[in-house]
Amino acid sequence: MKTIKYKNIISIFIGACLILQANSVFAKFLLSPSRIEAKVPPGKSFEEKFEFSNPSDEPVKVKVFWTDRTKNPVVSDWLKISKDIVELAPESSEIITYTVSIPENASGEYNAWFVTQEVSAATTQGMATFAVRMSVPIYVMVKGTEKYDFDIKKIQINNKKTAEIILNVRNTGNVHIRPVGSIIITGVGSPQKYALKFNEIKWGVIPNQSTDYTTKFKEDKKLADGKYKAKINIHAGDEGNMKQWQKEIVFEVKGINTTIIKGLGN
Repeated sequence: MKTIKYKNIISIFIGACLILQANSVFAKFLLSPSRIEAKVPPGKSFEEKFEFSNPSDEPVKVKVFWTDRTKNPVVSDWLKISKDIVELAPESSEIITYTVSIPENASGEYNAWFVTQEVSAATTQGMATFAVRMSVPIYVMVKGTEKYDFDIKKIQINNKKTAEIILNVRNTGNVHIRPVGSIIITGVGSPQKYALKFNEIKWGVIPNQSTDYTTKFKEDKKLADGKYKAKINIHAGDEGNMKQWQKEIVFEVKGINTTIIKGLGN
């Protein structure tokens, strides 16, 4: 992940490690970066860019727009894009700019989808017609107003083909989070011990939404019958502004059936 700083007041984190490409059956253009994350003080703005590339031997025309996901934004035009149509010649590329302006009295996070849709042609398969669309998330935290908070609304343990633990995380803060942590499972009265990483890919969840996070054991690993203790440690946030969540549960396994016998609701 690339970090860019503007005069020590704006930090922008660009997920440049991935280049978005639509389904290879239909795609004619590439888009980079794949994610924008920024921290901007109230009343400040910044300008950045997206790069479109057309590696094909045919021209491509792309419609560009954005959709706001911000809850109760102070202004509706906080994001502006320099073009709404991008026309790419064969084997060419083009850069378009966007500007983010955060109001003086803003707080929490402003987030949006940057959406691109191929309009030069549609691909038909059978009775269905497809138009290539790609969306890039833009997260802009209002620096100094961030609140990192979350609840775990569900704990579920499955022991079918592969043992797994599912946690439903609800974001109760005012900025998006990428909760990470560990789940340590030990056998009660046995030497069995398993150390699992929670949300290793750092999948995010925006405010007022919840996501099921599945942590799997190694492929085809099932738990033997018996009782187990699980210590769950999860955290989200920045250094100095971190939400920690810890829970210890005891559960019992009988074949594919699992029952949590201690730790829920307390």
